[in-house]
Amino acid sequence: MSVVFYENRFKEMYKEIELGVQFRNEEIEHVIKTFHPDKKIIGQIEYLVRKPKPPFNSICFFVKEVDSMEEKSVSLKKCIRNLLGLYKETKELDKQITSAYRNVINDGSYFVYRIENTNIIEGKKEGFCRECKQHTTEPQIDHYPLPFKKILEDYLKKSKKKLCNTIINYEDDGLCYITYIKDRQEWLTYHDSVAQYRVLCKKCNCSKGSYGY
Repeated sequence: MSVVFYENRFKEMYKEIELGVQFRNEEIEHVIKTFHPDKKIIGQIEYLVRKPKPPFNSICFFVKEVDSMEEKSVSLKKCIRNLLGLYKETKELDKQITSAYRNVINDGSYFVYRIENTNIIEGKKEGFCRECKQHTTEPQIDHYPLPFKKILEDYLKKSKKKLCNTIINYEDDGLCYITYIKDRQEWLTYHDSVAQYRVLCKKCNCSKGSYGY
């Protein structure tokens, strides 16, 4: 069995359920409670829901426990990888640190571009893909011509820093960020000085990858 096999299996279970609609699914709940590597769901689950998650409004799973007032965002993909024995803590830490750098850019030109070039109508995102020239309900902001990974790589090299040495923390919104304000601002200033963007649909964005990075 592969990650893709389980992802497709679960998608079949919730594909008819609209975004923002609460639902229950015994198998999905079992996988989340048993195999989520960094979020423990120990209470009785009241409902599941899929909806946009700020700041990038990507579609995420949320779990609401009966004894909790808040919904917790969870990664079904992490659960599947842990289930299959593919979850590696060191590799995951690098991903979390990279996510921290990504989350910081939402305070700058990335946020402005996204607001000006996409819309959220009745809880659903809309935009116009610059590659296939079609309207899409899954608009994604692509760094172009310099991909995000290249910008981050150049920043770390220029500032003589190592990704693994970046100190991060989780804040109230459940996202990880670079801990020190000075480091955040330094990174954001560099990023915004070189970053350019375009809107792509999910299919076109996936086909582009990271342009070799």
